[in-house]
Amino acid sequence: MARCTTSEHFATSCVRAEFRFAGSDSEVVLAAFDEWGIEETLPRLIGMFGIALWDRELQELVLIRDVMGIKPLYVAQTARGVAFASELGALTEAPGFDATLDSQATLAFLRYLYVPGLSRELTDGSGRQGG
Repeated sequence: MARCTTSEHFATSCVRAEFRFAGSDSEVVLAAFDEWGIEETLPRLIGMFGIALWDRELQELVLIRDVMGIKPLYVAQTARGVAFASELGALTEAPGFDATLDSQATLAFLRYLYVPGLSRELTDGSGRQGG
């Protein structure tokens, strides 16, 4: 796994005690991912977090946020690729970011308080109104 995280706070006492690894919260979590893998590490994490992991072998980016959604994770398709951030302001500064709202996603969010579907976002990323 690559060493890329975006985090504000990890409650890593359980991981730290079980893994017996000293270091910053980010270092502990990355070492846990290396040792146990993503699937086994996630249930051990308690608290608010946003994590970006780049798997060098699979050439795959994995974005993770805490189960309660306390730490936001914003993701957008841009003209130059995919951008992600834990603050909306940072995301809007990404090169090629288009803030045009996707009307169907907006209505779904207002109805359900989330946007159903894996590939939907509030902006459609194409520069045109969604729907």
